[in-house]
Amino acid sequence: MGCRPFAGALVGFSTLGCGGSDDIAYYEPPAARKEIPESRIDSDAALAGREPGQGVGVFVEYQRGGHYRIDLTCDTLLTGYGCSWWIAAEPNRGSPFAMTLHDLESSDYFEALESSVVLWAYTNDDLDGFSFRTAPGATLRLSVWLDEVPESRYVYWVGDGAVHTGAPSTPFDLVPSEP
Repeated sequence: MGCRPFAGALVGFSTLGCGGSDDIAYYEPPAARKEIPESRIDSDAALAGREPGQGVGVFVEYQRGGHYRIDLTCDTLLTGYGCSWWIAAEPNRGSPFAMTLHDLESSDYFEALESSVVLWAYTNDDLDGFSFRTAPGATLRLSVWLDEVPESRYVYWVGDGAVHTGAPSTPFDLVPSEP
């Protein structure tokens, strides 16, 4: 039985012992809360390199007016393995609306919540993803998990005129250069 990626929310709970009635569960408060890192995303900048089956990636673009697009790829044609993604996208202002799904299969799961979008997708030699609109200029908090592990090194976007390869952490915030 595999873990759901969001089970990481239970970090801080620990168990002492290796079985029997002497096991004690306790809560260990997390260390000082870290700030979520921010990165600039250039408005209206397009990313190249979405080659399904040839590389692992989460490609994020922002178009003026509050339009976000997120696409996923995997390196299945090179490795023979697929990628199991869990993506959560949460704008800081306005709810996501006007959703468009990109090539999702029946086994993929997409949910638009009141203030966020969540996608569980198994990607191999195809391109999966989604687009949505929100308030113009809204910062996007993005969490990325690959094969049930928090993973930020495969996130790509254009910011300050350069392609960024890998995010500083998961989650992280993308701030549009123009609304």
